[in-house]
Amino acid sequence: MRLRSKFHGSPSPRSPYLIGLLAGVACLCAGLPAVAAESQSELLGDFKDIYDRIRALYVEPVDGGKLSVAAVNGMLNGLDADAAYLEPGAQHKTGEIPGLIAPLGLVITIQESFIQVVAPLDDGPSTALGIHPRDRIVALDGQTLFGLSLDEAVERLATAVPAKTGENAGKLKLTVQRGTTKLITFDVTPVPAPKPLHVTSRVQDEVGVIRIPEFTDHTAAETTAALEAFRKSNTGLKGYVLDLRNDPGGSSEQAVKVAELFVRSGVVAVIHGRTPADSKEYKATPAGAIAATLPLVALVNGGTAEGGEIIAAALQDRHRGVVMGTTTYGRTGIQKSIPLPNGGTLRLTTARFVTPGGKAITGDGITPDIEVPQAQLDIRQPLFMTTESSLRGALSNPTLPKTAAPAKPDAAKSDAAKPDATKPEAAKPEAEAAKPDYQISRAVDLVHGIALYQVSAQKTD
Repeated sequence: MRLRSKFHGSPSPRSPYLIGLLAGVACLCAGLPAVAAESQSELLGDFKDIYDRIRALYVEPVDGGKLSVAAVNGMLNGLDADAAYLEPGAQHKTGEIPGLIAPLGLVITIQESFIQVVAPLDDGPSTALGIHPRDRIVALDGQTLFGLSLDEAVERLATAVPAKTGENAGKLKLTVQRGTTKLITFDVTPVPAPKPLHVTSRVQDEVGVIRIPEFTDHTAAETTAALEAFRKSNTGLKGYVLDLRNDPGGSSEQAVKVAELFVRSGVVAVIHGRTPADSKEYKATPAGAIAATLPLVALVNGGTAEGGEIIAAALQDRHRGVVMGTTTYGRTGIQKSIPLPNGGTLRLTTARFVTPGGKAITGDGITPDIEVPQAQLDIRQPLFMTTESSLRGALSNPTLPKTAAPAKPDAAKSDAAKPDATKPEAAKPEAEAAKPDYQISRAVDLVHGIALYQVSAQKTD
């Protein structure tokens, strides 16, 4: 039965605003062969009838433009959190990374009408406070946050005005649900002008550690520069650790380019879309693989999403490296901005990445090859132990080189080194006081183990 047969009364004239929206929807439907032309016509006819009856019969006058936008948003809310409609002249609240809230150093999404943290960003206030991936933000300054769209949530959190007086001056109070019941309150100080995040690198115990905090238009070039610097200044490098933890994504194209730096051949990423134009395969080439020989460990966690997952999947499926850490977020959708005839824009997820082997990881994430949760690493000083060489009458070892007798300690220097109990101890710089990164230490150890095994295997051959 057609829906319009249930309504009575004279419909109101259709606004140009609605006509523009419906024309855009019709254009989109025309590109989908799975929907029959007759069904499209019936659905659009039903939609127009409902619109007309609401305008004519609702108890209070209804603005046609607002009603049309509400109808479109209702359709998009039934899809995924990243789908959105922009009215003519409006701008998306999200940029390259959907759900980015720069002042708080957070990337969020919407899960079951709740705001869920995808990842806290490096050097951001949320990371410093200890907000975790998959935390739910349930309230802001005591006001419940529920049922918002992604753009609405981003605008609410990004533009919230901190308290001006009192103990929490300059701070926002976020109530976070961790797990199923635990509620935690964080006093977050927004950052007015967050610093841009870049690839950083360092050498730790003869292993090149590369940290990728997000994927921007410069990530592949910055990663290439880090690898070139390792090659020029560290001839004894044992391998690499690629730190992708709490990397919320960004430019998928850049993530593919980074994967190609480490993989010599084969498919490194696959895009599946509804149309051939939205589907693609990316293949690595020997010419682009400037770091395809030394051992490689990729570190991931629950905040690794999109681009980081593309790289982790490529390394696993191509058997190029070891993925270590905890299960990733499972966010692999690719959005496209589609202009509409009415001047508005539709943001729609039109494709998703799958692993080179064809596995979809949306919602499930990538399981690491070696599960290593984050933990605190305590380095303990070794206990005083004697060896046989220190015993009376011990045999000498003729193969050991002769060493000079240890110099006697300088009494003046020794006394100067002793702490003065009458003075307070100076606070250590944050970098010195920070605990060693347990997961990084495990990854570096694994690189050394793989390198040692490869050398032994070569000698055996």
